[in-house]
Amino acid sequence: LFAEVLDSDDICLCGMMAAEVASLKDPARAALKDFFATSERWLEDVFTAHQDELSSALSPQELARIFMSGLEGATLIERVDTGKDRLAAWKALTRALVS
Repeated sequence: LFAEVLDSDDICLCGMMAAEVASLKDPARAALKDFFATSERWLEDVFTAHQDELSSALSPQELARIFMSGLEGATLIERVDTGKDRLAAWKALTRALVS
């Protein structure tokens, strides 16, 4: 999904809004916070369901937070660098976590 966003020269709206969170009104800030919380909970559930397949001492919650922030950050930096090396690194990290 993140690679497709880069391919289409789009941006992650929530990632961009997070960068400008100080300028958001409270309802938008709350919705943005909810988006990231929901996304991280989903990832946490996935990591929890497959915990026996993971090669990590980190908790599912920690992994979810790391993955969400890493993907968002990689997408932002890739736009500057016009590449996909960071997303490829995240894919490699994901594969390394699965035993």
